[in-house]
Amino acid sequence: MSVGFTSIVSRRRILSILAAMVLSTVVGTTASTGAASPRAGDAPKAHISRLQTVTQRSRMHLASAPGVTIKEVGTTAGTYNGTVVAYVTSYSVSRGSLTLTAYVPGGTLTVRGETHNHVAGSIGYSEGVARVIRGTGKFAHASSNSLRFHAQINRQNFHATAEVHGQVSL
Repeated sequence: MSVGFTSIVSRRRILSILAAMVLSTVVGTTASTGAASPRAGDAPKAHISRLQTVTQRSRMHLASAPGVTIKEVGTTAGTYNGTVVAYVTSYSVSRGSLTLTAYVPGGTLTVRGETHNHVAGSIGYSEGVARVIRGTGKFAHASSNSLRFHAQINRQNFHATAEVHGQVSL
């Protein structure tokens, strides 16, 4: 025996029952995991983002043998003060990448970007747009896809400076 919908009233009734079931499932799930839970550890953690303008200036020196990728270490100051480690890779005379990790009070923040390079005398210049690829501590939820950076590397002694600025969602 097949069951069919023979009237609009029965269709509406079935739809209202289905809607009530879905609603009770959603409300029941929310209530069972919400703040009213008997164990506070079961409650979901809310994270409210806020935008912060970040400007960091770093001074670094060579920490590895020069090659296609060089490691630079130093200090960073600006919105946050701390230490920094940067990996600069050259793909060609005009292209490369920069990965920079800042170790500041409250956690770490790592950004990565593709560079556009040029050389003038003994100074190599790099610039581009970086994005946040990871963070720890208070930066665990940080995100940004539009951090501008400018860097200079002295090709004789490999001392470098870098500036990163832009909006970060924390």
